[in-house]
Amino acid sequence: MNRRKALKGLTIISTLSILPVNLLAFKPKSESLHFIGLGTGGSHVLEYFYKQLIGTNAKFTNISDTPSKRYTEINFIRFTEEDNCFQTVSSKLKQLFSKEDKYILLAGLGASTGTCLTERLSVFLNKNNKKFMTICSVPFNFEGKKRIIKAKELVNKLNTNTFFNYFYLENINNSYDNLTVKEAFKKADEKFYEILQNLI
Repeated sequence: MNRRKALKGLTIISTLSILPVNLLAFKPKSESLHFIGLGTGGSHVLEYFYKQLIGTNAKFTNISDTPSKRYTEINFIRFTEEDNCFQTVSSKLKQLFSKEDKYILLAGLGASTGTCLTERLSVFLNKNNKKFMTICSVPFNFEGKKRIIKAKELVNKLNTNTFFNYFYLENINNSYDNLTVKEAFKKADEKFYEILQNLI
């Protein structure tokens, strides 16, 4: 079975509480990996990846409305809803993706910027035969029905593509008792990274 297809709709089982021992030590072998955090959620995941991969040749770019305050070394491209990404892919983004890197798009679906950019850039990169994969999460229930519906709409659009990988954040709450919000999102970061490990 294709490994990427096997990850579609991935559920988080109770054994996730014991992550693979080599997870945090995992370093991508390819020097051309370029991680792209999309929107607020994606930028937080990107920071987690950056922390794990310091010292490698991986590249990191945050595309959102706010640069990283913790890691100022992360490349930042300001993007807001006013940029209206559904019209065109801007010249600054085309330039970003002009290299022969392998791009890893990271996003928490449901909010406007991350969801919009995930769709637009996934379609753009696929059309231009770029090497890339998209890893996304569907919101926790406490984030609201509107966000969940918006996220699922995009999942339904992209789900048949082998580059698209996603998981449900709510499965984290279902697998652990009494997680704080902070703990839940940390588990989400770890799950993004675990999926990356399985894909590379």
